[in-house]
Amino acid sequence: MMNIKFSIKTKFFIIILIPALLLLFVIYLNYVHLGSLGRSAELILSKNYRSIQVAQQIRQLLEVNRNRILMTLFQDRVTVQDGPILNQNISSLLKICKDNITEPGEKQIIDNLFEKYKKYGPLLDDLLKDNQNSIGYSERHYEYLSLTAFLISDLNNLVLINEKAMEAAEEQTRQIAKKGLRYSVGLLFAAILFSIIFSYILSSK
Repeated sequence: MMNIKFSIKTKFFIIILIPALLLLFVIYLNYVHLGSLGRSAELILSKNYRSIQVAQQIRQLLEVNRNRILMTLFQDRVTVQDGPILNQNISSLLKICKDNITEPGEKQIIDNLFEKYKKYGPLLDDLLKDNQNSIGYSERHYEYLSLTAFLISDLNNLVLINEKAMEAAEEQTRQIAKKGLRYSVGLLFAAILFSIIFSYILSSK
């Protein structure tokens, strides 16, 4: 078996090189975990925040329409003509929600929204037309207000699901950060300990 001897200079170089490589490995792990943190933050913004934003826009439009219908009951017909345009906006926003399903239970809520909206759209258009000719509370007003309340309730549930998902993603991000910190500190101490032990062995020889 060939016995390889290193010079003092080579041995000291090895002492410095090995901890340096360990530190480079620590830097690499930090880079990987930072990348995971970035992707996690991106998911929070792109998936759940988008759903919350669109749901809130739909809720706002529903409330505007509801207020417009209520105003017509008190003979205030200002801005009645804008109703169908808002109705079309709601339809477009619901399609965005359908294309952005990411969480369990979200699909069922959106399906319910579409089912209710099939009744909501024509009912709103009929009320807007009738209110231009007649004044007074009717069964269709009651149906419309009830349907609006159910739609807003579903939208609130949709927002709640995505808020909980954002909280879970935030917790996952914190866990990734803690894990990265543990790796970094552990490997850093390992590099220091290895340097001390290796230096002691070489000096004793």
